[in-house]
Amino acid sequence: MASTPPSLYFAYGSNLWLHQMSKRCPKSRFVGIPRLHDWRFIINQHGVGTIVQSENDHVWGLVYNLTADDEATLDINEDVPFSYVKKYLEITLWDANTTDDVDASIPPGSSEGRTISGLVYVDEERTDERLPREEYIYRVGMGIEEWLQTECP
Repeated sequence: MASTPPSLYFAYGSNLWLHQMSKRCPKSRFVGIPRLHDWRFIINQHGVGTIVQSENDHVWGLVYNLTADDEATLDINEDVPFSYVKKYLEITLWDANTTDDVDASIPPGSSEGRTISGLVYVDEERTDERLPREEYIYRVGMGIEEWLQTECP
């Protein structure tokens, strides 16, 4: 029986926190830094993050390689299909294992990156901007703090 190939998952918001991802998806592996073109990150009326289409904007995040089991667990955590839906969107990815010397304003890897199709969770129903939940601010902040204290793998 053939196994399902891993999904390349575009994480943003609280799933930037590696600790949270290691608990939710223990078999996941960090792959690199992605940029999603023509989308914008917002806090919606549930007080959590989502992305909305927005020409000339972009969202940065992390890409993880997810096993089928990890993806199923993440579906539960993201309350698919009630809070979020799953989409496959074209993203630019800079692999984490590259050490090219590039401008500090762009992620590790070649200045061009590579285009891939990434799994992204999007709340298409709740797109009005609101204030974030306090616990959500904490989780996003922990993810940012974690990345500021470590070098990108």
